[in-house]
Amino acid sequence: MQVLLVSLSELDMLISSRKSLLRCLTHCVYFSALVSGLLTGNSTDGEGGSIEIASGKSSGEADGANIQISAGEADGERSTGGTVTVFAGHGSSNDRYDGGNGGSIELIAGSGHGQNKYKDGGGDIHLQAGYAIKSSGGDVFVKSGPSIEGDSGDVTIASDNSGKWGGSGMLNITTGFSMEESSGKIDISTGKSYSGHGGDIQLAVGDGEEGDGGDLIAVAGSTSDMACEYLCIFTVLQYCPCLNLT
Repeated sequence: MQVLLVSLSELDMLISSRKSLLRCLTHCVYFSALVSGLLTGNSTDGEGGSIEIASGKSSGEADGANIQISAGEADGERSTGGTVTVFAGHGSSNDRYDGGNGGSIELIAGSGHGQNKYKDGGGDIHLQAGYAIKSSGGDVFVKSGPSIEGDSGDVTIASDNSGKWGGSGMLNITTGFSMEESSGKIDISTGKSYSGHGGDIQLAVGDGEEGDGGDLIAVAGSTSDMACEYLCIFTVLQYCPCLNLT
């Protein structure tokens, strides 16, 4: 389906022609300076119209074209920048035997088809909250969906299986460095249960088919002048009083 963008003034001109108006009602998206919308048609007996946003293919040694979606900036007092919201469709049928499922949201990075083991990797996915000048930076929440009568959804964080000659990816959970306050803590806990058992916490290391099984190592933190050394290195001080470095 072809999608055309038509301003409100151009729409008035199309109204004078019944044929042009009919074409516009089936193919156009109306927009104004205040509100923009990109909508497809509904269906009473089948699938509604789809929307696909894709950049063009590049050739030669050029990188692929980018797609960027940005919300608006707010520069006024007590104002907040715009929100980017992505909703999957509801499964709104309440049939008792096989009602509708909610649609999924998939973020999949591009694959790397090159033959160089060290250069031709798959694309990364970065999720990062916004920074702040004086207050705290933004939080990152990853939460499964609730249920009215059934189980809530699972949250799985896992690296994928390796190829024939490689190792599986590392799972790294760490908090950031802190200069003056305490560094962030890692809190792993299970939920309470009203009438059932509380959830378990299971720590298990991998088996080794031909080699040794993995180790389980717990190390408490030590005290040192690392923070002062960090400050001296990254502020490029010529004199560091806490380490007596000149």
